[in-house]
Amino acid sequence: MMTYDSKRQRVVLLQQSHAGRDGMEVLEWDGQQWTRFEGPVTPRIRGNGAWCYDAVRGVCVLFGGHWWNAPVLGDTWLWDGRRWTEVNTATSPPARFDGKSCFDASLGRVVMFGGEGRSNGQPNLLGDLWSFDGSNWGLESSGGSGAPVPRNLHAVFYDTLVGEVVLFGGYVGNNAFVDDTWSWRRSQGWRRLATNGAPSPRGWHSVAFDTNRGRGILYGQYLGWNNEETWEWGSSSRAWTLLTKAPPGGLRRQGVAMTWDGAAVVLYGGIANYEFGVNNPQSDLFSWNPASKSWSRSTPSAPHGSRFQMATDPVRNTLVAYPSWESSGTIWERSGGVWKSFVPTSQTLPSGRWYPALASDGRGGVILFGGERGANFQNDAWRFDGTTWMPVAAGPSARSRVAA
Repeated sequence: MMTYDSKRQRVVLLQQSHAGRDGMEVLEWDGQQWTRFEGPVTPRIRGNGAWCYDAVRGVCVLFGGHWWNAPVLGDTWLWDGRRWTEVNTATSPPARFDGKSCFDASLGRVVMFGGEGRSNGQPNLLGDLWSFDGSNWGLESSGGSGAPVPRNLHAVFYDTLVGEVVLFGGYVGNNAFVDDTWSWRRSQGWRRLATNGAPSPRGWHSVAFDTNRGRGILYGQYLGWNNEETWEWGSSSRAWTLLTKAPPGGLRRQGVAMTWDGAAVVLYGGIANYEFGVNNPQSDLFSWNPASKSWSRSTPSAPHGSRFQMATDPVRNTLVAYPSWESSGTIWERSGGVWKSFVPTSQTLPSGRWYPALASDGRGGVILFGGERGANFQNDAWRFDGTTWMPVAAGPSARSRVAA
């Protein structure tokens, strides 16, 4: 979840805390470095909340989200750059996750559309539109005839050139994704825009609006094809144009965060190569270059999170970091004072695990052994040579939290 604080000129990233706390942390990018904030009071841990900057009140607004099997949330929080404040509103949208929000400058309010809630304990896609004035929520549209069908995994942005909210795509249930484009103004309601050559039906894509050029930049999707594409929405032409099929950093990814930072559209993270069943969360930052129609890395990235296992490969003079959590993570290597992340070329990888042992084998590789997955200890061993993982002969009996 990412937005841009135009008053303080900071990209503001919201993510789950990596300090062992059941809460959220804020990271801010000032164009040179990241700064992490964690206060004594934070929202409950969650993902997929609606998150955007309110340019009138100078605060970032968070609504809803959920975390694994915990209840879907319907709370409202404000971040002012120093502290969190929960707002107890008189009226509130139904609890949801995957709601998408943006700041509507013509209204002077944050607006939020859609997402997924619960009805009698069952998943329920939503098609309502709400606005937030800093202290209370108001219903702008309940959906229905002449409005977008209920959905999640969609994207919205505010077109500053023509003064309207634009919605594209999403998941509408029954294994169906859509490729429709809609605009909304309070004075006219919803209006479907006739667009030829639009991106293919998709979800879990992201869009940010370039206010200097009057263009919306769209990247990625959930499905295993076409998720390397970058598209552009022309505010005046009302048309989509495919710009490139070269993904940021050479990694196809979905679930990225995007925002306009006052000078360029920036893209953060995402999950790489998801179509291979590999869960590789990224922490890299890119900016969109309209002249070259390409993504440029904005900063040397560093491993995010905690519980890494590390070992030095003396042959390659490289420090190798393996993310020790319940998913197969990106490999990080540090050489020459610079961290680099990449996805191993092998499609067979060690299963995700907690607390394995990692050590150099003295021959240009590192050995991963054991660990725990759920309630089960592991006894498999793997060798990483800087490019690929290969299983090796089983080691001692299954165990976890050992040193090597």
